[in-house]
Amino acid sequence: MVVRVKTPPTKKSKDSLRGVQTGSKDSPMTEMEFSRLKNLVPSISKKTTVSKLDVILEAIRYIDHLQDQLLDQIAEKRICPKLAADLLVGKENKNTDFIKKIKEEKRIKEENELEDV
Repeated sequence: MVVRVKTPPTKKSKDSLRGVQTGSKDSPMTEMEFSRLKNLVPSISKKTTVSKLDVILEAIRYIDHLQDQLLDQIAEKRICPKLAADLLVGKENKNTDFIKKIKEEKRIKEENELEDV
């Protein structure tokens, strides 16, 4: 995933690559949304100073971690594969073959159920 910054670094910027700026002119709504996102991510929720870039990167890592946990639960049969396959739409990482297999099993099972009726 590529994260692009629309505003170029300013002279007031301490570290343009990390997004830490002294004269930031973000709207209060943007600040509030970053704060909400930061509070949802366990690895950074307790930290007092975190750059916006770190908030986004940690949120991405956390989402990936949650998806991997879901895949583990599917593999261990702790969650219904049919339900989980619907939740995993769009997962693009090392587990795509596993997801395709689950979706194919779901499709075959649904076809068999229709034939039985």
